[in-house]
Amino acid sequence: MSFFDAVETTVANTRLLQALENPEPVQLKLKSEEDLKEYAQRIKMVLSYDALYKDVLGHYYFVKHLKVKGVDYKSKFVDNVHKFRDLYHPRHDKAQNMLDDLKEVARKHAEQKSSDDGSGSGDESGQVQQMFHVEEIEKSLKAGEVKSQMFDESCKEVYGTLERYYDTFLDSKEYMEYIQIRDYSKKKVTLDDLRIF
Repeated sequence: MSFFDAVETTVANTRLLQALENPEPVQLKLKSEEDLKEYAQRIKMVLSYDALYKDVLGHYYFVKHLKVKGVDYKSKFVDNVHKFRDLYHPRHDKAQNMLDDLKEVARKHAEQKSSDDGSGSGDESGQVQQMFHVEEIEKSLKAGEVKSQMFDESCKEVYGTLERYYDTFLDSKEYMEYIQIRDYSKKKVTLDDLRIF
């Protein structure tokens, strides 16, 4: 792809995102939820939590749903672990930042679990720290061991806690937004699909 093709693609993508997020001065003409009801049901039958999270559009709308539920901090941690894993020689300070983030995820998760159970006990914190392998990672860092895979087990556990929101996502406004855009992804978007004000 030439430089000018890349610029043109970037501009087109930016305009499309503006049409999705900002109804003025350009708006994408989307099919109504009623028109997409059957398609939405078909997608529910074949879609899975893992497939949704790995799909670019699916990830965007699922995280949007997690924000509504107040748990998007977990998806941020999971996404940051994937970036950390790609580092060839991760630095100690980066690993420490990741550990601090993990501790915050564990704290919030414990508070939520305690609130959901109605127990209000402080026992949740220790169990969650153990479940997310916090002490194990802390010991490795103190010993000066920094590996790109050191947060993998924690990531797996945090990722697992997000699955409960998959069912609520399938019945949400965010899911229908995902379906509307997914429907458009099957065809080439032209100027006729945009309403210009």
